[in-house]
Amino acid sequence: KKSSQQLTSSFLIHSTSLLHPSIHHLSIFYHHLVTVKRKFDTEKGEPASPPSPPDSDTDTVMMTTTTMESSSESNNKEAGRVEIDDSLYSRQRYVLGDAAMHRLGKAHIFLSGLGGLGVEIAKNIILAGPNAITIHDSKTTQHRDLSTQFYLSPSDVEHKTNRAVASSKKLAELNPYVSVSTLTDSIESIDLHSFDKYQCVIITDEQMDKVKALSKYCHEKNIPYIKAESRGATGYTYAGHGASFTSFDPSGEDIREGMIGSIDSSSGTIKCVENNMHGLESGDFIEFKEIGGMSELLSPPPISSAASVLAWPVTVISPSSFSIGNLSSFSPYTGGGIFRQVKVPTVISFLPFEESLKKPEFMIMDLGKMEAPPQLHLAMLTFDRFFQTQNRQPTPWNQSDADVFLKLAHEINNSSLPDFRVEKVDEEMLKKYVYTCAGEISPITAFLGGFVAQEAVKSVTGKYTPLKQWMHFDAMEVVPDYEEDMYDKIQGAKLNSQRASGQLTVLGPVLCDKLEKLRVFTVGSGAIGCEMMKNYALFGVSSSPSGKIVITDNDLIEKSNLNRQFLFRQTDIQQPKSNTAAKATLVINPSLHIQSLIHKVEPRTEAVFDNKFFEQNDVVVNALDNVEARRYVDSRIVCTTRPLLESGTLGTKGHVQVILPHKTESYASQHDPPEKDIPFCTLKSFPGNIDHCIQWSRDKFTQLFENKPTELLKFFEEKDGFIEQLKGTSSIKPIKHILKLIDTPTSFDDCIAFGRFKFQNFFSNNIRQLIKTFPLDLVMKDGSKFWAAPKRPPTPLTYTIEDEDHVSFVYHTAILWATIYAIPIPHDALPTVLVVSPLVSVPEFQFKEGKKIETDTSAAAPKEEFDAGQFDRLKDELEARIKSISGGKLPQVKPHEFEKDDDSNHHIDFINCAANLRARNYGIEKVDRLKTKRIAGKIIPAIATTTSVVSGLVALELVKLTKDSKLEAHRNAFLNLALPYFALSEPAEAKKDYITKTVYTTLWDKWEVRDKEEDSSKMRLRDFVDHLEQKWKLKINGIFQGVAMIYVPMFPAHARRLPSLMKDLIKAEPGTEYVDLV
Repeated sequence: KKSSQQLTSSFLIHSTSLLHPSIHHLSIFYHHLVTVKRKFDTEKGEPASPPSPPDSDTDTVMMTTTTMESSSESNNKEAGRVEIDDSLYSRQRYVLGDAAMHRLGKAHIFLSGLGGLGVEIAKNIILAGPNAITIHDSKTTQHRDLSTQFYLSPSDVEHKTNRAVASSKKLAELNPYVSVSTLTDSIESIDLHSFDKYQCVIITDEQMDKVKALSKYCHEKNIPYIKAESRGATGYTYAGHGASFTSFDPSGEDIREGMIGSIDSSSGTIKCVENNMHGLESGDFIEFKEIGGMSELLSPPPISSAASVLAWPVTVISPSSFSIGNLSSFSPYTGGGIFRQVKVPTVISFLPFEESLKKPEFMIMDLGKMEAPPQLHLAMLTFDRFFQTQNRQPTPWNQSDADVFLKLAHEINNSSLPDFRVEKVDEEMLKKYVYTCAGEISPITAFLGGFVAQEAVKSVTGKYTPLKQWMHFDAMEVVPDYEEDMYDKIQGAKLNSQRASGQLTVLGPVLCDKLEKLRVFTVGSGAIGCEMMKNYALFGVSSSPSGKIVITDNDLIEKSNLNRQFLFRQTDIQQPKSNTAAKATLVINPSLHIQSLIHKVEPRTEAVFDNKFFEQNDVVVNALDNVEARRYVDSRIVCTTRPLLESGTLGTKGHVQVILPHKTESYASQHDPPEKDIPFCTLKSFPGNIDHCIQWSRDKFTQLFENKPTELLKFFEEKDGFIEQLKGTSSIKPIKHILKLIDTPTSFDDCIAFGRFKFQNFFSNNIRQLIKTFPLDLVMKDGSKFWAAPKRPPTPLTYTIEDEDHVSFVYHTAILWATIYAIPIPHDALPTVLVVSPLVSVPEFQFKEGKKIETDTSAAAPKEEFDAGQFDRLKDELEARIKSISGGKLPQVKPHEFEKDDDSNHHIDFINCAANLRARNYGIEKVDRLKTKRIAGKIIPAIATTTSVVSGLVALELVKLTKDSKLEAHRNAFLNLALPYFALSEPAEAKKDYITKTVYTTLWDKWEVRDKEEDSSKMRLRDFVDHLEQKWKLKINGIFQGVAMIYVPMFPAHARRLPSLMKDLIKAEPGTEYVDLV
């Protein structure tokens, strides 16, 4: 040890003299230190080791910018990459990838109109993280703005504050990395050439004729141009990205990869190993690697005469096979191989705005409203014509204006081109449009705000497929029927919320009053929870004294939340989400009545969230992020017959489900297929892909740094009691673990030695044992090779400090081990590892005879076998070791608790190093830290735009539910903003289970049977049976309480129970209101 310390000291003198203060990251620091050590070795007279060539996938850029992108994107990187704050953007990086993130980080976006729609767009774009955004508005704040613009206040109305100026400071607080500037000139007065500096131009709340020149200019300059409006219960978006727009990744889906089982050269049919599904679609492109024979596959043709991308076109035959054409002229295929999808850029052409007005291409969102988009397009054109001729917008609920509007609509329709003209003008829809177009409601602005922001992100990143080119959306179901005095009722409405002006025009005073009296229980205060709280504030939900919002969440705010959960700020980190969200919501609308709780909704909190609690709420809104919690809440609302609005997001995908008592199925009525578990033998000995390596590494972290130290700590704290507890278990592993750990490290050198031993065991000795057991040339009885796909033949690693992965593993392992035992970590930890680790003496590999290695993919982990004598011997050995501890003072032990979002704790670093070393053992491509973090941490990719869209749809369903709309008015939703794709459909009815030809039940039904007298305790079994037979015409075959038989007619003795009181036959705790019988 002394010699190693002297070497380290001498080495540090040299390394310190060469250190440069700009070196902050381990990757760069490592390469620097290796250079220093070679210099040090040379000065000692020892030959310097030649530099090893870096791996092809090693990137020495800053760790915060490790890349995660498809091959097509990597070919389109721009110079001058932007550093990404992973602690803030990690969830978004998993959605967009680094290439798109860097393009976004350099973009400057122009947004005009800071009304309700504009502020939603601005919020979502700023959270996404462009370099800069210029917000423009020449208008001052009006009362109607308060219904949807959450950053404006009554004070801004009073002082006639410019909307952009009033919003800019709060918008800038959303993301410190985004520059927010304002413009207040009229849109026509801005020099068109000044728009050249923007990568996207978005126009809202502006008449078409005022921006015609701008839209034309943008098209000519190939500047993406987006026009969007929210009017009443409708909204639209136009997207025009110029004559030539390139999408580098049209779908955004993960790149597909799989192992090849066989190739038929004559047909070109390729089958996946073990009939695994390939996940490809016809028209996709792939490349090959690790092919045995048939080397021609490694040289694919160009996808077209003009393209530089080389790949094979795919035609899908079945879920597990596909063809790439006739391969009969190719050399013979001998086995193995991997196919990998190649993302091919797509070039899309867009019509200019004015031309597209006359030849619109619509996105269909709702199959129940196939005819709506053309009608809404006509209404949009008519509104613009009305404004031009009248110099104002239509007066709300004014029949005279409605007549003028309808006349203009017919004139426009009769003069339009055949590409657009509707067969018959839907006058009822257009009347609702003209009655309400002067108002706005927050669900529409939230929905459109998320959608438009995502289209803007597409325009500056080239990620995903843009809208082509019109999206019209409506929720006319929420508009009340016409009344002659509706306008007077709106003007005379007395509501508690000061933000109701714009929504009164759309929803009417009766529905607005109901919303104010609503009692809502919101479960979760994350991204969707924050958006819903904002929607409640704008709607004035629970602003009446009889209304109430209860929100609960047991989580604390993390920095990564700030990228989506817009109610939180940097100063709120580590504060309860629900409390913080409630405070921020009251800033938007102080009239709300909110109770925030920090409890998790689960069986253990049923004393808080009992049946009475659920029953006192009008609706439950889920804002959860896991299936287990959703199922539990679903079970409670079924039990208490409460409506539930369920929703969720996954990257660009989202869903909304409306659950209505006695009308629809519940969340649990449909089941997603269970996730496929990785077989034990695959994880243990035969990994086939990087996911297997990451899961293996995550398990090693748990074993080494969580479970085993916890066992040692528990033993130190309880000793005899801990051993006694083990006697009743079926395992002696804890004692074995303690015996290995009881000689705790006393210095950082000991921790380095521990890391070195683990490297030898994991990546060398275990691999040698595997190869010795199953030689690489092993042939099975049927003549097949043992090491054939999906098994990959491994290669043991030999430790060297010339390899960064090797040193990183020992380094991170040593630090984690030292942290457990409170051993000081030297500031020169990495140089110390470089010097000490080669000096650690590791035992030579010895083959373990008789050690079984499982090869059956269906086999579970083997069960431990031992006898009482073995247990007693280990117990005696442990007691003796405890007595031998010097001074009798037990060491400190503090096990790690896995935390994925703390980049300073070395947790993800260890898992990433270990996963990559195991990947190298098996010839699997290495993975970057970001992907390791996502898989090991089970992180759900998320972006603010999808959350905004989903929350808008949920809020619409809340309005319909409050209005007591019919089932056909409600909509479930499935969406993918990447494509973009929407599927809105009527909720499925609750399944009917027929007991007889006329009697059926649904999941909502429960038959409450009470005695005719007030005291149900006098009910006898005969009364109970008679009730079922007479009311429901049922023949009773048996009555059960759980597994206990109450009455089974086929047993003669049970007839004597008929006179018995029910309370004597059933088991119930005192005070129980009811019991369930089957």
